[in-house]
Amino acid sequence: MISRILPDLPKGRVWVAADEVYGREGAFHGFLEEHRLPYVVNVQANTTVLPRPGWRHIARLVARCAAEGEWVSLPAGPSQLDSRTWQWWVRQIPDPEAGPGAWPRWIIARRREDEPEARDYYLGRGPVDTDVEEIVLVPGARWRVEEAIKLAKSACGLADYEVRSFHGWYRHITLAQLAAAFLAVSDARAAPEDGPLAASRFGIPRAVGTDVHTGGPDGSHQPR
Repeated sequence: MISRILPDLPKGRVWVAADEVYGREGAFHGFLEEHRLPYVVNVQANTTVLPRPGWRHIARLVARCAAEGEWVSLPAGPSQLDSRTWQWWVRQIPDPEAGPGAWPRWIIARRREDEPEARDYYLGRGPVDTDVEEIVLVPGARWRVEEAIKLAKSACGLADYEVRSFHGWYRHITLAQLAAAFLAVSDARAAPEDGPLAASRFGIPRAVGTDVHTGGPDGSHQPR
């Protein structure tokens, strides 16, 4: 699917966010790196970072190396009610297999301030000048994707199919997503008239518009 949209991608930096299913697929990472697509993927706590003692599991590495004062509170993008602020720890790690011109590789951990032991873990790769503020927005973008799929299922029957072939399944989800896109555009056009918190066509509150810092020369954080 990504191969098909490559010619139509907008100019500039386009990030890829993915869940744990793709986070453990090395071939998926390699495809993104080959096509110079920066990414942040969710990974399990026991994911191997590097095949050497002390670097095997990302959760143990974060627990050992992340000092309490190194966690940075940053918003991960807007939600239905407000910006979602998490505490983040981002560090660049060595990659002995990287060739000339390869992008840096990061390990990323996030937690809630009131639940410091409950953490999510990510691996990422992107341009060397990427700020932490930009990196943390990528996993935050998955919330929008998950909500869009959920709404397409409830409002447009995305998951309501009984087919016996790939072509039948593909036609069904294509039409369902087209209907969901039409409703989303119609809803967005009606938003200025109804206000930011009016009930949407999908039956949930709209998100409140918030300003999110995406990094800059004065307040940005560079991964170490």
